[in-house]
Amino acid sequence: MSPEAKQILVIDDDAARRQLSVRILSDEGFAITAVAEGFSAIRAAGCRRFALTIAPLTARFFCLRGVELRNPRDVELRLTRAGEGSDHGWSLQVRTDQLLHSPPRRLTPSGTSLPGLGRNYGDLWIGVFNPEPAAPAVYELTVTITVQSPPGIRRAFSPLGRGPR
Repeated sequence: MSPEAKQILVIDDDAARRQLSVRILSDEGFAITAVAEGFSAIRAAGCRRFALTIAPLTARFFCLRGVELRNPRDVELRLTRAGEGSDHGWSLQVRTDQLLHSPPRRLTPSGTSLPGLGRNYGDLWIGVFNPEPAAPAVYELTVTITVQSPPGIRRAFSPLGRGPR
């Protein structure tokens, strides 16, 4: 993987190890986003693409937490491999009381829409699996988060104007 136009997400709760990774990768010319937990950088950014190199017969899991959101979010997930849509991923919605909101869903190659983060469910787990028995695989995970607008006051429209006073 060449550094041109590549962004790398470093997720590590150990600050010293995270800084070392950022320094080494920055020296190689990569654009780095470093965070201590899950998808906290994506939450602020709205839409991001991340390259994931996954070893043979291995899965990587990520958690997007929405339990402290004031307004719910809609989440769109798209997983690609070599530019083509992939279904080698799963999503799992967990309620704020840590019970399942719904059964695990396999990601679709065209993209998966999951509305209601922060309202319908509190956490979103994303798992990406490399089924190849001998070679690592590079996937690209695109996460798009949009804020749901709060419900406003709905007024009925009448072509005759306002009703009687």
